[in-house]
Amino acid sequence: RNRMKRNIIFIIILTTIILITSGVTFSVKALNIETVNDKKKIKHIDMFNNDKIINYSYTYDNIDVYVDEQKTEYLIKNDEILGFIKKASKVKIQKNSVITKEQAMDCIRIFIENRISNFGNYTLVTEDYNENYGEFSFVFSRKILGYNTMDIIFIAVDKEGKVNAFYTSNMGEFEKYNNIEIDEENISNFVNQSITDRYSEQVQSICELGRTLKKEDGRLFLEIIVELSLKDGKNIAESLSYCIE
Repeated sequence: RNRMKRNIIFIIILTTIILITSGVTFSVKALNIETVNDKKKIKHIDMFNNDKIINYSYTYDNIDVYVDEQKTEYLIKNDEILGFIKKASKVKIQKNSVITKEQAMDCIRIFIENRISNFGNYTLVTEDYNENYGEFSFVFSRKILGYNTMDIIFIAVDKEGKVNAFYTSNMGEFEKYNNIEIDEENISNFVNQSITDRYSEQVQSICELGRTLKKEDGRLFLEIIVELSLKDGKNIAESLSYCIE
C-alpha cells in the first residue's frame, strides 16, 4: 500500500503544485457496483473496451483507489474514472534503450487524442524524465483567457512508449468562462494592495511568477503567484486569490 499511496499523492500534488506555480471528468463510468459490508468493495468497469473487475484499496483526498489483478490502480471519484497508474519497478537503463522525448510525446498524443476530442486546446505545462523508472511524464493544462486552469491531464510513458499512468482532473469545468472579461487594472491594484496589507513598507519589488484559474465552492478565482524582494534582502513567494465571480 505504501507504494500505491506514494504514487497517488505524487500525481495529485505534483499537478497541483505545477499549475499553482507556473465537474466533468474522464468519461468512462463504472458499469456496476457490488456492495460488501455496506461499502463499495468491488467494481466492474469497462476500461477502453476491456471489462475489468477491480477491488477497493483505500481513499486519498476524496479519490477512491481500486486495484486489479495486475496491480494497476484506478482513481475513481463519484463513480467517474479519473485515470490509472500501472505498477512500476525501478529498472536499469542502458544507453540507447530509451525512446526520445519526441517519441514519447508522439506516443502520448496518440493515446490522449483517441480519448479526449479537444486535446488540441490543452497546453504543455511541464515535462520530466525519471531515470529510476525510465519514464517520461507530461502535464497539460486547458488554457482559458490565456491562463492555465486546474483542468489538467497528467500522463507518463515507459521506455518503450507504453502508457504507465494517465490522470485527468476538472475536465470541462472552465469552458463556460471562455468569454468572461478580466480587468487587468483591478488585478494589479488587488496584488499591490494585498502585498501592502501584509508587508507594509517592507517590499522593495514585486515579480509575478504565474496565474492559474481555479474554482472553490462554485466560485471562480485567479490564483496569482508573486515573488517579493524585501528591503532586508530576503526573497519570498506569496499566493494571492483574486475572486472573479
